[in-house]
Amino acid sequence: TNQILYSADKGGNELNHIYLMKEDGITTDLTPGENEKASFAGWSKDKKSMYFTSNKRNPQFFDFYKMNIGSWESEMLYQNDNGINISDMSEDETWFAFSQIITTSENKLFLTNRINNSTIELSETPGSYDASGFSKDNKYFFYITDVDKEFSYLVKYGIETKEKEVLFETKWDVMYSYLSENERYRVIAVNEDGKNTLFIKDLIDNSDIYFPEVEDGDIKAVSFSESEEKMRLTIGTSKSPNDIYVYNIANKKLKKLTETLNPEINPDDLVTAEVVRYSSFDDLEIPAIYYKPLNATQRDKVPALIWVHGGPGGQSRTGYSPLIQYLVNHGYAILAVNNRGSSGYGKTFFKMDDLNHGEKDLKDCIWGKKWLQTQN
Repeated sequence: TNQILYSADKGGNELNHIYLMKEDGITTDLTPGENEKASFAGWSKDKKSMYFTSNKRNPQFFDFYKMNIGSWESEMLYQNDNGINISDMSEDETWFAFSQIITTSENKLFLTNRINNSTIELSETPGSYDASGFSKDNKYFFYITDVDKEFSYLVKYGIETKEKEVLFETKWDVMYSYLSENERYRVIAVNEDGKNTLFIKDLIDNSDIYFPEVEDGDIKAVSFSESEEKMRLTIGTSKSPNDIYVYNIANKKLKKLTETLNPEINPDDLVTAEVVRYSSFDDLEIPAIYYKPLNATQRDKVPALIWVHGGPGGQSRTGYSPLIQYLVNHGYAILAVNNRGSSGYGKTFFKMDDLNHGEKDLKDCIWGKKWLQTQN
């Protein structure tokens, strides 16, 4: 159709609603509750309905709904009364995956059959668990975990056999993974040193699909066409906001569809992020993202700023930041520190500031300042 769904809040109140914009520009609020916060959660298999989460019933918890396209009437599929959130669902709505947060580094993961109300817990061993989809025949469930490993990895679980198989792991965290429409291809994104690296597997022979490299590119999202012949990618760089690309698997051509950087900005005036490392007060190696002004030289010193990301957890990455590029363009060097306690560098590093916020992690930032002072 020529209609668009979009999400927006009002005046920065962070109460996002889901809106429908028709071809004539008329907009309808599909989730109009006064204090409601709603999030789009996907399409049904027949594309006749959409799923969404909403806290309109109870502001403490998000329930799971299905809304018919056309009538725009909704029904609740899951009522959340205890903070156990739905994290995935099989195509036929038979199986739900539920997640229960325990700490910043631990959660529970359950599978529940809506037909017979049976439940399977996959998180017997404490750790981090993230749902990553069901197979079309409901024989398998996929999830990402860091149990007994330093970095998170992808697991295939047989729902009937109860057997677990590691499908993919590397020395970095697996961020997300999914199967294409007809399950020929598997997409795996890895958080490699502050940006996403993409792996695409042809499951017929488990071979890797060739993919052209985008210089300084960070692949934020990817989806296959229903024909499985093309992929739509969202890619950003240090010097440009996210753009949409289409990749043709057969002829290996990558086509850029959008140009989101303001045409009044010359990309040659912007700088490329550089991943660096330095030793902190206790000799722990700290990763950081460094932005050096183009006019900075050994003779022409420039002022510098330490950039501290949010948390707990969190990570500074190499993607486009208009504020950072503005500051660098005005002569400031920026060091975005991934202090101990940051995500993306293994669970040992992630837990290093537990019960110690504002002490060792703060010193990591101070030693980042010392590193800046030594740069030419």
